[in-house]
Amino acid sequence: MDSTDARPPTSLEQRLVDELLRERRRDRRWKIVRFVVLFLTFAGIVAYLGIAGRSTDEATAGTGERYVALVRMEGTIAPAEGLSAARFNPVLAEAFADAAAAGIVVVINSPGGTPVQASLIHDRIIQLRKQYPARRLVVVGEDMLTSGAYFIAVAAETIYVNPSSLTGSIGVVARNFGFVEAMQKIGIERRTQTAGARKNQLDPFAPETPADREKLATILEGIHRNFIDAVKEGRGAKLKGAEAELFSGDFWLGTRAVELGLADGIGSLADVLQREFQVSRVREFRPPESWLTRALRSARSEVHALLDAAAPIALLPY
Repeated sequence: MDSTDARPPTSLEQRLVDELLRERRRDRRWKIVRFVVLFLTFAGIVAYLGIAGRSTDEATAGTGERYVALVRMEGTIAPAEGLSAARFNPVLAEAFADAAAAGIVVVINSPGGTPVQASLIHDRIIQLRKQYPARRLVVVGEDMLTSGAYFIAVAAETIYVNPSSLTGSIGVVARNFGFVEAMQKIGIERRTQTAGARKNQLDPFAPETPADREKLATILEGIHRNFIDAVKEGRGAKLKGAEAELFSGDFWLGTRAVELGLADGIGSLADVLQREFQVSRVREFRPPESWLTRALRSARSEVHALLDAAAPIALLPY
């Protein structure tokens, strides 16, 4: 065999081949590492939620110690999977029906949401308090107890907040946009056919009319009046501020809310358990959900926490 046929590769060729092989090995290692990390993270979340998802029933059962029935309401008030009446009214009924509980505490952390869902939860609490007149219900507001969340809170006998809790926002808002001029500039023609002279009212692609503004104002005023009536019924003589201020839609820190009579005192969940019920244990009642739903909810909460930490200002009340 001719020695030239077995010529070894040049140093440059060898280096390129070696570098390519190393790059492929690195890619494989990183794929394995990413897979292992994702798998362990998911497994950890599932394991954590499997433990955290269990009600405090297990910690309380058989101990003979007194406890409080706890319900947590977090997030935006909305139908379906949100903080809705369909999900939480049955939970509230279960908490009230627990004869062994010293009372009920509802921890709320919400900027508000739809007035109908807030009203349905509020009304159910009122019904349950009448059904179980000996049971006390206390609300603890955390970061936000505003708008629809405050609507729910006034159904309770007593309200506590944190000094920095955003509280109040007793008002109603409707936000929309008008695209009429933008459509004209782009050259888009709006074509809508209706049966009923007012069926197309409040169309964002049509000019706003005085009748549109009057209609929306009537609706907002009606919802606002229902909100005000619920606050007056729930807080009564405790309200100390002027109505023009209290019902303006403004919101305040917890300390000012107490001064205005919108809340009864400053305190956390632990404070309320001791102060109002002389207990340190809770039995938590939650809407039923699968482990996967809990995992997704937990992951979503972590993402929101990261975004909130990076944001210059937190979400303000609806």
